[in-house]
Amino acid sequence: MSAIRWIRSRRRSTTTPANMAPFPDILFTSSNDTYATLAGHPGTTHIRWIDLLVWLSTLLVPLLIIQRGMRRSLQLNKSLPVKPSKLTPLEKALMPIHTVSFFMPTLVYLVGSLQACLHQPQWAWWSECALPDDPRADTLRLAACGLSVVCAWCLNSAFTHLGTQVHHIGVREKPKTVETGPFSVVRHPMYSAVIVQQFLHIIMFWSLFPLAAAFITAGAMVMKISPEERLRELDPEAGPDYVAYKRKVPSKLIPYIW
Repeated sequence: MSAIRWIRSRRRSTTTPANMAPFPDILFTSSNDTYATLAGHPGTTHIRWIDLLVWLSTLLVPLLIIQRGMRRSLQLNKSLPVKPSKLTPLEKALMPIHTVSFFMPTLVYLVGSLQACLHQPQWAWWSECALPDDPRADTLRLAACGLSVVCAWCLNSAFTHLGTQVHHIGVREKPKTVETGPFSVVRHPMYSAVIVQQFLHIIMFWSLFPLAAAFITAGAMVMKISPEERLRELDPEAGPDYVAYKRKVPSKLIPYIW
């Protein structure tokens, strides 16, 4: 509240253009209206509602992965450790590969946009990767944000149904085959959500910058499915249930297709 009062006082002390809306309207301007976000700060950039929505929806999935995936997995390692398993060097590398390829463009955009005051990143190389100008750009970006929220919901639901079975590649002690929620549609719903999310970044960021990373993420996750399922099938506790689950849910990533 003190920050809001300070900004309002600064605006009263300076000349206000006739067409400038009140401070609360700063987040809900049209694509043709821009408002200063840091009153009186030299070189201020501007913010539009679509850029704010893109930034927030971009942040949502990484937070879910870190909080409900990585952090939860590390906590469970103490009480339900992952069983030793034989993996090739390539299979061991798949996890860090798709982790870096997903987080890298996301982090670049979040930092660059924040540096530009929640506007498009101002780096010259970012402009070179920009998609062509299109009057429908804001509409398409808004639709991509909506789909991104759906991906986040699917991801959160998958983590909820997994419960204590959250882990990296391998099988935990006391394994359980999860067949409810999104796992009743595809066997690897979290991979589906992350891959779709990363391709949505191309529209959300209005840039080709995430394209290469999206293909790397998708490729690494697809390659990771085979050793993951092999380990579960060979496990004496989880194997029989998982084989029956594969017959019940034949789709790996795309419902009724693959």
